[in-house]
Amino acid sequence: MPQRQTRSGADGVFVAATLNPGYADHDGKSRYHDGYYARYGFTLTPSSPPSSEGSPVTLSMMLPAQPSIPPVQVGAVLWSQEAYEEALRKAGFNDISWHEMTVSSEGVDDHGSSFWEPYLARPHAVVIRAR
Repeated sequence: MPQRQTRSGADGVFVAATLNPGYADHDGKSRYHDGYYARYGFTLTPSSPPSSEGSPVTLSMMLPAQPSIPPVQVGAVLWSQEAYEEALRKAGFNDISWHEMTVSSEGVDDHGSSFWEPYLARPHAVVIRAR
């Protein structure tokens, strides 16, 4: 089997969309937000609200055009920003940046900017970029 060759000082870039450590699962007073993202076609359900470091979370996506089809579910794990950055630094990345979701002009045209305000205040996902 061929061996993977690496070279010292290589300029690798890591980019990932991941669960936002600040997603809306509770209101800060231990009250669980059951349907915060439902208007956007999905829900996020922690295994035991409120979420904490390493908690499993289930993303359930609904298909509004096909209400008879059960939601598609994807599992995720909640990690803090500090945990992501520590892991990336241990892997040799130093320049780490976080990018929040934005709404396209078409999305604003279709639903208005006020529709997106709750989502943009606590988006479910973020993009991490590291070099």
